[in-house]
Amino acid sequence: MEEETVSTSRRPRILALAALLGIALGGAAWALEPKDSGSYLDQKAFFKPELYISSSQYPIEQVLAALPNRAAWQAYLEAEERAAAETGRAVPLAFIDPRSGAATNLLGAFPLIPGRGVGNRVRLADLSVQLGREVKAVDGKAVGDAVLAFVRSNRALLGIDDRQLGAVTAAAVTPELWHVSIPQTYGGVPVRYGRVAATLNNGNLVLVGTETWGDVQGLSTVPKIEGKEALKLGFAAIGGASAMDTIVRRPALEIVPVARGEQKGEAFAGKIGGGYGHRLVWSFSFRRDPDEANWEVLVDAHSGEVLALQDTNHYATHQITGGVYPVTSTEICPTPGTCGTMQSGWPMPFADTGLASPNNFTNSAGLFDWTSGTTTTTLTGRYVDIVDSCGAVSNSSTTGSIGLGGTNGQHDCTTGGGGAGNTAASRTAFYEVNKLAEQARGWLPSNTWLQARLTTNVNLNQTCNAFWGSGSINFYRSGGGCRNTGEIAGVFDHEWGHGMDDNDSVGTLSSSSEAYADIAAIYRLQASCVGHGFFWTSNKGCGQTADGTGFNANEALTGASYCATDCSGVRDADWVKHNPSTPATALGFVCGQCTTGTGPCGRQVHCSAAPTRQAAWDFVARDLQGAPFNLDSQTAFIVANRIFYQGSGNIGSWHSCTCGSASSGCGSTNGYMQWLAADDDNGNVNDGTPHMTALFNAFNRHGIACATPTAVNSGCSGGPTAAPTVTATPGNNQVSLSWTTVAGATRYWVFRSEGHAGCDFGKTKIAEVTGTSYVDTQVANGRAYAYNVVAAGASNACSGAASACSLVTPAASTTPDFTLSCAPSSLSIAQGGSGTSTCTVTSQNGFNSAVNLSCTGLPSGATCSFAPAAATPPANGSTTSTLTVNVAGAAATGTTAFQVSGVSGALSHTAAMSLTVTLVGGPVTVFFDDFETDQGWTRNAGGTDTATTGFWERGDPEATTSSGTKQLGTTVSGVNDLVTARLAGSSAGANDLDGGTTSIRSPAITLPATGTLTLSFSYYLAHGTNSSSADFLRVSVVGATTTQVLQELGAADNDDAVWAASGNLNISAFAGQTVRILVEAADASTASLVEAAVDDVRITQQ
Repeated sequence: MEEETVSTSRRPRILALAALLGIALGGAAWALEPKDSGSYLDQKAFFKPELYISSSQYPIEQVLAALPNRAAWQAYLEAEERAAAETGRAVPLAFIDPRSGAATNLLGAFPLIPGRGVGNRVRLADLSVQLGREVKAVDGKAVGDAVLAFVRSNRALLGIDDRQLGAVTAAAVTPELWHVSIPQTYGGVPVRYGRVAATLNNGNLVLVGTETWGDVQGLSTVPKIEGKEALKLGFAAIGGASAMDTIVRRPALEIVPVARGEQKGEAFAGKIGGGYGHRLVWSFSFRRDPDEANWEVLVDAHSGEVLALQDTNHYATHQITGGVYPVTSTEICPTPGTCGTMQSGWPMPFADTGLASPNNFTNSAGLFDWTSGTTTTTLTGRYVDIVDSCGAVSNSSTTGSIGLGGTNGQHDCTTGGGGAGNTAASRTAFYEVNKLAEQARGWLPSNTWLQARLTTNVNLNQTCNAFWGSGSINFYRSGGGCRNTGEIAGVFDHEWGHGMDDNDSVGTLSSSSEAYADIAAIYRLQASCVGHGFFWTSNKGCGQTADGTGFNANEALTGASYCATDCSGVRDADWVKHNPSTPATALGFVCGQCTTGTGPCGRQVHCSAAPTRQAAWDFVARDLQGAPFNLDSQTAFIVANRIFYQGSGNIGSWHSCTCGSASSGCGSTNGYMQWLAADDDNGNVNDGTPHMTALFNAFNRHGIACATPTAVNSGCSGGPTAAPTVTATPGNNQVSLSWTTVAGATRYWVFRSEGHAGCDFGKTKIAEVTGTSYVDTQVANGRAYAYNVVAAGASNACSGAASACSLVTPAASTTPDFTLSCAPSSLSIAQGGSGTSTCTVTSQNGFNSAVNLSCTGLPSGATCSFAPAAATPPANGSTTSTLTVNVAGAAATGTTAFQVSGVSGALSHTAAMSLTVTLVGGPVTVFFDDFETDQGWTRNAGGTDTATTGFWERGDPEATTSSGTKQLGTTVSGVNDLVTARLAGSSAGANDLDGGTTSIRSPAITLPATGTLTLSFSYYLAHGTNSSSADFLRVSVVGATTTQVLQELGAADNDDAVWAASGNLNISAFAGQTVRILVEAADASTASLVEAAVDDVRITQQ
């Protein structure tokens, strides 16, 4: 459940409530472990049985005769059977919820939007006609409207009152996979849990159905008691409010479904369609210090009856480096999967440096460029912000690199030096959470939560738990028989997994979210034990682990034990590593050995997640690696991670279950069906998917699959199957990769992993390219990296085997050498005149010999000289020489490229230059930048930028397309331009400008005091149809005043990237001043696609 985020400025709210109850305001949580039942409120907790809604799904043919909408179904099925006889296509499958009579899943191949799916011939023009408005691109609104139209037109079939459909959410997981969710509302009041969900693949609607939907009938939405009265009644039911209480969510009206009709055990046994009732309730949440429990209270808004009190927590170049615990903190490393020895000198990825942009954050390898000044890190990074209860994190250096230190055996508040918050937990959390989010961004590049900064609190002064809540993840110190949860990778991954579940494609939290969180952990760590080392001295009666560092977990909450045999974490996802070694099923283990709660089967959320996490582990470790697939472990984990991240965003309940009756995964929002949809290659799951039998066997082993459609491995005809052969060549802070071509491939995915486990750890998809080479510059010298390359076809579901893992360690060259650069790199000289440039020779690896300088390629009538003619840099230092170019009076006008050459023995390097010869008395170039060399532009100079991606940078741009070219791969002149994120990324929207404004400012330019001054440049602003006038490209001149000289605004149309000329813009008002040119671009619309670029900036004097 999503809670209100509360400001730290609480005083006014506290005073407002004090007169009523004497309570304050705060936050909420989702946690790692079930909480011990010991507090006063734990003893008071209750949940009226009617609030538990058992879930069942029956094939349409079993219940057709008893359905209230039987006539609609008979007509539909007869028409589909006739069509099947004529065309040979399969009849769509359907499943029904007996409580409501509504369809929980309709499986078919219904062409809805343009795509490559089976039978799909939909064009944008067809979609425009269907929706009654012009549709220029397939975006979230178009997809949502198309699904809504389908649902409304089939409302009689689905068995719903379409007047209760709320606002549509549609999210693109990949260009071919869409998730859509439509919540249930009644009279403007949300209906808890109720929704219609849909999944589209390759343009076809493949799954659509209801979840916990019963039409609300005759319920008054006017409360008879007010929210304040509901607060009083709620607290009165638990013995009154306390001064230690904090309101985390104010009373809000909801409609909650309740079970009605005849029951047989826990199953609904009444008339089909008669199993739902509804109550109008006030719901609110509070916390009672010092307990972290988040107590929700439900009060009937008509009668004042208190319906529930429950704890809704779900328990459970230069470089910045530091010591990190890799998997756990047991201080020994018997295996890669249980390694608990601190690893020294690991990179702090995306860490703050205290320097100006663009060096204000390190890269993925902890690297940043430094020339001078003091560097300071507080581990307030681009994506992760560490807050340590032991004290502030703040470590500095005057020599560039920062080593945060740390040694094996340090825990809790013991620091590695510097700030009091430089603890093992701070460094470990910063590294692990960054790497986990980086892996997720590879599969979900457009997810906005993954681009934001996540607050991570460590060393909280409690023990034996961790939790996700109010937008942060939180970890406890060691004690109470447990190790510090901020030093255990599996615990980080689990709590982060709750956040990902809460913020994936449609923002629908799955049930049980514990399953989602566990899968995030086991799929990255490639280990079935979640949080090895958690139970340090806490003995659960299952004996010690093989390494003797802790006690095995007992996952049963009642009845016979279900002991892990070598896992001192909170649970193990491999059923073979249990005693007894039998698969956990919904009807067996969950119903028999889990206590009651709000998870699947009406059981406790952690315990009831066992079938799902075990099915996920079976899928990757058994069924993909077994016949008929026989995938190696590298390929299996790549396939499983793709399906998990791209297939879990629209999951509601991972499976249906009624204890004593039945369980299945046949619903449209169940895990089995959603993973099938993500594995589908042609917009029709009924004809099979590439890995369908592996998915079926894994889920069916735990009683949560679906017998129909029949599991068949199919699709990807002509797609790649072979593995490329990869060559990895180390360089200075880079690795160059090349590989052989693979038949059927349209693109290649490049994966990188690193750390103690090498090839067998979370693989990050770092690139998607169409060629057969890639240079990875996000690596550090001296650290080993592991690479795989996978050939992929037109569909994400169609990929071949991963290449053999290539291990490589980047290293700097040890051969003495030098570099050569000149600034400015472009000279404009009038006939008969001269111009100068400063050339810099920089030593590398101790080089200190003379470098002879000369020019090549100058036009006729132009000559050059150097002072001095030979430059000798000090070892590992720099020296300069002044280049003077003289132009004869008769020299031809125009622009010519030339080179400055530096030669020292067998070593030679060049610097690219250009010379523009102008007429005597003609325009004089005051400033020119074609961005071929770095002239000192500064990004976010004012510190006010808000963009999250697509920052301005100088470089060689890669082309992107989305309904036309949005970023040009060519420049006006030379190789480089100034562009909003030069790399294409995995899709057109991967690296485009998002989240607000990005700015960049030129170096200082001294303007002459006389003459007419003009500014000119080339530019473009490209955007999709989801743009608006809030998006813009602006160019301003900043001197004593600021003048905007150009503005181009976005609009709700498709505008492709085409270079335009600004013309000569008069800036004579700035004569005699020192000015800077400010370039700004913004994506201020919701989810719009925006790219911008600038080239050949010139100021002339006439």
